[in-house]
Amino acid sequence: MHQLEREAIQPHLQGRFEDMLLAVEQHPAMLVYLNNAQSFGPNSRFGKRRKKDSMRT
Repeated sequence: MHQLEREAIQPHLQGRFEDMLLAVEQHPAMLVYLNNAQSFGPNSRFGKRRKKDSMRT
């Protein structure tokens, strides 16, 4: 998170919020964090199936 703050947030503190928001959402750390291919909701079909599978082992 420190790299995100240093590279995307701090340079835009005195500028427009829109510019900071774009810098944050395009930063590689945020792209990894927001990767929907690897994140899922606990109540989604995949989340329920994964929970069920983990209870079997």
